[in-house]
Amino acid sequence: MTRIPSILYDVPVTVHHDGERLPSRLTVARRVDGEFWEGRVYTRPDLHMTMDQVATPRNGGFGHLSYEDFLHHVRVVFSFAGGAHFDFADDEFGPTGRGLH
Repeated sequence: MTRIPSILYDVPVTVHHDGERLPSRLTVARRVDGEFWEGRVYTRPDLHMTMDQVATPRNGGFGHLSYEDFLHHVRVVFSFAGGAHFDFADDEFGPTGRGLH
């Protein structure tokens, strides 16, 4: 199976949980072809969530989105589909590296 290059993100976020605001990390791998992403919000061992999404005609894929728009899209998916609510801790939306997926 051919592995496809991915753009990697590691972004500080603040998770809203039980009335608290908790410092956390959002890590995301977005395939460069825009067809798939997977991400994880991690606060502590007992408080984390993993999500992924495949591009479809309905969601329009992800390859055309800027780094910032893509990460806001990821936040919406975590919130709507997973019930995880968080804010970005700063305005640094650039990727942190590349990998293979």
